[in-house]
Order: sequence, then structure tokens, then C-alpha cells
Amino acid sequence: MSPVPYLVALAPAILLIGLLAMRMMLHRSRSPEPSHHTLTMREPAPAPRVQTSFGSAGIVDLESELRGIIGRLEPTARNNVTQLRYAFRQVGMAYVDTPALRDVLTTVIATAIRGCFGGQILLTARPLGRWIEIAVTDDGPVRDDATRHVQLDEARTEAASRGWLFSTNTQTGYGTTVSIRLPAAETAPQLEPQRETPRQDTRAGELVSLRD
Repeated sequence: MSPVPYLVALAPAILLIGLLAMRMMLHRSRSPEPSHHTLTMREPAPAPRVQTSFGSAGIVDLESELRGIIGRLEPTARNNVTQLRYAFRQVGMAYVDTPALRDVLTTVIATAIRGCFGGQILLTARPLGRWIEIAVTDDGPVRDDATRHVQLDEARTEAASRGWLFSTNTQTGYGTTVSIRLPAAETAPQLEPQRETPRQDTRAGELVSLRD
């Protein structure tokens, strides 16, 4: 039996399949190629810094700090045959930069030691209103010592940069007294408590707290 009748019967189906295939090819050729995007991961934004202190100053146990400074300078005083004494009276707490305090007092006391060989130095501290006054008194001879003036000027400049009061009093026959006034602890600034920021609730039209 000839296959021609079968081919004639299948011809419509073959033609339909061919037309569908051509249509799909035309559709693909007209469609734009998909674009390729590169995803870039961004670093998360840093959290806002909250101020928890004011500069480098802090509340300091002044009497304890003064005893530590004296202890470090006692060997220098002994080598200079100088007596280093101290007298404190309810000193309390101060609001100061500890490293700066150590630098200033070490310079003042060491300068006094060098200026009164074989003499005496008295370190005192007392509260004075909103200040605490520290005084370093030596009984060395009063003379125009350029080196001593330069060293005390450096200490004076450092103290002034911190807002401390620095003064020098020299009396013939009584020696030199250097006074430094430091702010007491109650003068320390206080951090204001963080306040809640209100936001607008667009649905209800009322101000609500961020914690709600």
C-alpha cells in the first residue's frame, strides 16, 4: 500500500507544527535580551556615637592622687637632702584630667626640690568653695632662676589650658608658694537624659512615642 495517503493526511499537522516553530523563533528574535545587573553589597552605616564623657576629664580622688605623686618624688627629694611633707584636710573629689594633673604637680614639686637643697617642701590641699586649692611651699632661697621660671611657666600654661587657676607667691625669707585651684567634683557637667522623639502616626493622626 502506498504511503502517500498517510502523508496527505498528516500534512496539515506537519504544517501546523512548522508554523508554530517559526512563530516561536520570530518571537525570540524580537524580544530584548535580559539585562545583567551587578549587585553591590554596601557596608552598614556606623551607629551614631553617644557622648558619654566630656573631654578627658573625670572625677578623681584627689587625696589618693596626691599621695601617689608624692611617693614617686620622694626618692628625688632624698637625693637632694630635702624633706617632702604634706598636710590634707577633707580634700574630697576633683573634676580634672589625671595625666595633666600629674604633669603639672610633678613639674611644680620637682622644681621646688631643685630650688631648696637641704630645705623643706610642704604640700597642702583644702576645699575652697567650688574649687580645691593645692599649694606647694618651699623654704629655699629666693633668687632669679631662669630655669625655674621657664619650668613654672610651662606648668602654668598647661594648667591654664585646663581651666585651672595658677599663681606664684615669693617672699624673702619665706620661700616660694605655688597655688593651683582645681574644679571640685560638683562642677562636673552632667549628661542630659535622652528624650523620646515623637513621630506622626499617619493613620490615626496622633503623636505617639517611639516606644509604642
